[in-house]
Amino acid sequence: MNAVSRSGAIVAALALVPSAHAGQQRSLPDLFRTQVELAGPQLKLRGQALDSDVALAMVASGASWRPSVAGVRLFSGEGKKLSYTGPEGRMLGLRRAVAAGDERTAFCFAFSLAVQPGNGETDDWRSAYEHVSRYGEGLDRVLVGVLGADERIPFLAGLQYSAADLLVWRTDAAHIPVYLAMAQSKDSYVRSRGIAALGLASYTTIPGKPPSLAGLLVAPREMAVSATQRAIFHDIIERAASDASYRVRAASAMALGLAGSDGAPERLQRMAKDRAYLSFAGRSRQARQIVYPVRSTAAAALTRLGLRAIATGGELSGRDLRDATRGGRDVTRDTRGMRRDRSSTVRFHRWEW
Repeated sequence: MNAVSRSGAIVAALALVPSAHAGQQRSLPDLFRTQVELAGPQLKLRGQALDSDVALAMVASGASWRPSVAGVRLFSGEGKKLSYTGPEGRMLGLRRAVAAGDERTAFCFAFSLAVQPGNGETDDWRSAYEHVSRYGEGLDRVLVGVLGADERIPFLAGLQYSAADLLVWRTDAAHIPVYLAMAQSKDSYVRSRGIAALGLASYTTIPGKPPSLAGLLVAPREMAVSATQRAIFHDIIERAASDASYRVRAASAMALGLAGSDGAPERLQRMAKDRAYLSFAGRSRQARQIVYPVRSTAAAALTRLGLRAIATGGELSGRDLRDATRGGRDVTRDTRGMRRDRSSTVRFHRWEW
């Protein structure tokens, strides 16, 4: 499918649903009307129509017009080397744009920090995210436009994983078609985020049990989801439990713990023995930090359901390290189904997937 003329099934899905965010600021299409009109000609797309959400993403990210404020530039480099400047400078730019009352430039700087914060979830990230969240549906359309951009659209493709993570932060029942499209993506990273969002959409409170999963940064809440929808989500989530990607399996474990469906405990107990592990440098040469992403997520989910679970891993060396990894599968560099030139520092959980 040509993502320049239509940014994929995700864009089409979002067009079918109303905004779930009331009380928003001036709409982004109105705020960036002039820049959007200029985006197509600037990209020189040889007469092809630029999808409206991709165009909005181009200008809202600042990629089409490279804003600056009081000597602080949002971007450095050109062409394929175009990139946001350092997060400290961008935060300074945001403050100066807000002080100057420059709403357009302030959004671009805030959006850059929301999708590329540098150090993950920090106070600066939350401040930037809260700033762009005031634009409600406009922000959702920008994120979907980022996901729908193809390689002919400069810069945006590199933000796609961050956009997927932010869409999980913004999970709302009104955007279920978007999450379903993400859950069917050929890209394993985007697919895992779609599964995670379906889990949040399926969230059910359980009397006497914890309201959330230890390690989940998003506060789950019950949504207006029908029994038929829940059954569809459950089937998708169950199938994801045996996906080839450990990220998708881990997302399935999270979703099962949030939904709390009848078959969840048995499935999660099997997932708590998942073989995939990550290996990072320890504090000494002999030690390694071992993380089992699927196991740790499944353990958190089982605990939420009131079942005993032990999260394995930790900083290990010698025999303990050999015992912990024997029979396991090192997936530290496993990027199957992903684009190696893309990454995200946005975090909605602490389980390393």
